[in-house]
Amino acid sequence: RTIVYKGMLTPEQVREYFVDLKNESFETYLALVHSRFSTNTFPSWNRAQPMRMLCHNGEINTLKGNKNWMSARESVIESPKLGKARTQDMLPVIDKAQSDSGSYDNVLEFLYHGSDRSLAECMLMMIPEPWQNDGTISQERKDFYRFYSNVMEPWDGPAMIAFTNGDVIGATLDRNGLRPSRYYVTDKDGSGKAEEVILASEVGCLQDVISVPSIIERGRLRPGQIFMVDLVKGELVRDNELKKQIAGNAPYKEWSNKMITMDKVLESAPKIPEDERQMRATNRLLTAHGYTSEALDTIVTPMGATGKEALGSMGNDAPLACLSLKPRLLYEYFKQLFAQVTNPPVDPLRESLVMSLRLPLGPEGNLLAKNGEQSTRIELDYPLLGLDEMYALKHLNYQGYTCKTIDCTIPYPDPAKPPTKADFMKELERIETEAAQAVRDGFKLICLSDEKVGPTRAPIDSLLAVGCVHQFLIKQKLRTLVGLMLESGSAHQVHHYALLFGMGADAVCPYLCYHALFKARDEGRLGMKYTDAELTTRVKSAFDYGVRKVMAKMGISTMQSYHGAQIFEALGIHSEVMDRAFTGTPSRIGGIDFDIVLQDTLRYHHLAFPKDPEATGYVASYTAASRFAYAKDGMFDDGANKF
Repeated sequence: RTIVYKGMLTPEQVREYFVDLKNESFETYLALVHSRFSTNTFPSWNRAQPMRMLCHNGEINTLKGNKNWMSARESVIESPKLGKARTQDMLPVIDKAQSDSGSYDNVLEFLYHGSDRSLAECMLMMIPEPWQNDGTISQERKDFYRFYSNVMEPWDGPAMIAFTNGDVIGATLDRNGLRPSRYYVTDKDGSGKAEEVILASEVGCLQDVISVPSIIERGRLRPGQIFMVDLVKGELVRDNELKKQIAGNAPYKEWSNKMITMDKVLESAPKIPEDERQMRATNRLLTAHGYTSEALDTIVTPMGATGKEALGSMGNDAPLACLSLKPRLLYEYFKQLFAQVTNPPVDPLRESLVMSLRLPLGPEGNLLAKNGEQSTRIELDYPLLGLDEMYALKHLNYQGYTCKTIDCTIPYPDPAKPPTKADFMKELERIETEAAQAVRDGFKLICLSDEKVGPTRAPIDSLLAVGCVHQFLIKQKLRTLVGLMLESGSAHQVHHYALLFGMGADAVCPYLCYHALFKARDEGRLGMKYTDAELTTRVKSAFDYGVRKVMAKMGISTMQSYHGAQIFEALGIHSEVMDRAFTGTPSRIGGIDFDIVLQDTLRYHHLAFPKDPEATGYVASYTAASRFAYAKDGMFDDGANKF
């Protein structure tokens, strides 16, 4: 249907290099042209555009996550056209050497040829319009997008993509409209009948070729819009017409209504026991999980009092985590990436319409199939869970959903024999193996929990546990068969939540953060007597705006795209940790290995549960040296006059 001519050539060189293009008898009814410098990959012939089905102006910010999820899906992919054996012969779907544009093209071609979907439908699957908060979109279209949100995460980022299969040619724009795309419709004889359609990302690219009197229509693509020419029927297909046609070609409303809402989960699962609800965060538990008095006073308590993430002025005289002599949580070794060069950030306030934190939970279906079975997933409007919601999901037995809880602590029964690195690695391997076996045993949910922390059990870092299990299940081709939840004592600020979701968690419950706020309220430190439900809502509200702000820095609009995309870099973590738990995340310098991660964990545990019988236990002022605010003498270790 199509022939691709491309190379590392200037526009003038293309005609000279490919002699077909100099032959006057060589005719075509369509042309897809791409001409630009390579901005975010090293140029090569195979990365030159157009690709097999598209050309792309922009960046896919969520590429790493999209690649991870495509790899994880391969075990359950089966084409209704080709059968299981021939489908497996086409794997892997994405060529690792390709750019973001080439990776998108690989997946688009696979979806189009491997399923019964039209090319336009595949495009709308991969780059949906911002349907979640837009009241002007019809319910039929919302049902279509809601159904496909269970099938695939959006490929998010500033993008104008032109596509063709030889029968149709068209273009679509990302949900933020961050790339230009304008079109002319012209006639040849003044009849007013459309004869030619020209669409380009630069308005004046053909101004010397097109005569102004021949233009009968001009316009531009708006955010989330699609524009297509059906060359077989010889007609223009407008955005509303095309989407209405696609949204009506299957019972999407019936299918999307099969989704399990959190209200259904709470109705069908047992209620949280009152004694568990009334548990309060003790100083010992807070210390064991790495809380500091400063974090409680300046981050956690304001979150409950105002419902917003605490703000601070610039300036932090604390050393980097990898240079500090104090024990540090693994979260503190990661830095958020941010949009650069041609990749603009998003304004989370003014562009809130295009942003969404919605995240489906549970096993995915066959990517190439098109049926209602793909809708039986749990719909989370906010993936940060309250105590009631987490308890309900852990004890759920509804429509085949059951949960396996995996203990993420390490035994420490003998004060004279602290756990060694070998013991630590054995526990990580146990957690990974139990998770994989739970999937094979038919559990649809896994909950990693460190609730058993106490005098004889130390916590395994929550971020490390999530990363290890997520990457292990991907390698075992099991990740898309289960929902991965975390019940974490250490997570208590927006950066922690962003990291956990970015590294693969589907849902997180910061249970100790909630209990710390309930305790602060009981002690009168919040100013008002908020109920448990009100404080939970305030934490979720702080999470809502805070995580939107983090995603916006990288120009990502949906949690579903951010989820598993690893939009971070590590500073001071050894490759043995990165390769196992955070595969693909950059770490430009080495640093702490598993042995030091364990040592920091045990130092927190020793502070919380002293092994010396004469010690008094929790020391409220041990964090008097500040991590966030100004500290006159820096952050010193036990009086030592050095960092």
